[in-house]
Amino acid sequence: QQQISLPSSLDAQHQALKQKLAALRGAEFDQEYAKAMEAGHEDAVALFEGAGDDEFKVQLARQTF
Repeated sequence: QQQISLPSSLDAQHQALKQKLAALRGAEFDQEYAKAMEAGHEDAVALFEGAGDDEFKVQLARQTF
């Protein structure tokens, strides 16, 4: 079993994104939200592609994607 510690709050990048999105409405919100989600998915794929021989990450990627 893997010991993983989870953050108790957002990091600075995600806090800034949250504040930015909170100020937007309508189509502007939709566009920025979609861009943020696409970037987040690309980051996740890159992270898992770099998992290499870490069996935990490989299994997590298989279950997630």
